[in-house]
Amino acid sequence: MHSLAPVSGSDKEYVKCVFADDIFVTAKKDENVEISFDYGEKIHLDAPVKTGADIGKININAGNRRISARVVSGGNADKKKNIKEKISGGAFSENAGRIFEIWLGRAF
Repeated sequence: MHSLAPVSGSDKEYVKCVFADDIFVTAKKDENVEISFDYGEKIHLDAPVKTGADIGKININAGNRRISARVVSGGNADKKKNIKEKISGGAFSENAGRIFEIWLGRAF
């Protein structure tokens, strides 16, 4: 099972939701078991979200059995950076600094 949960404040709109543990439903060979999911309340996350972060629980209906399972994030959603955060640090600012040094003829 995987579904998507919306994420606010990230460049990613969604993260994948996955079961935290394996889920097994046993049935007799000739038994026809209908499986349905009850997601409960709508899930909405705020960035940052790390892989394996607890998202909530889901109820699984398998015939006359009801199983509750923990759901976690199947991926990361980093916090969206503003333009100042994007240009400060890293290769861009190192290269820009060198360009300004050459242009002005002196180091900062």
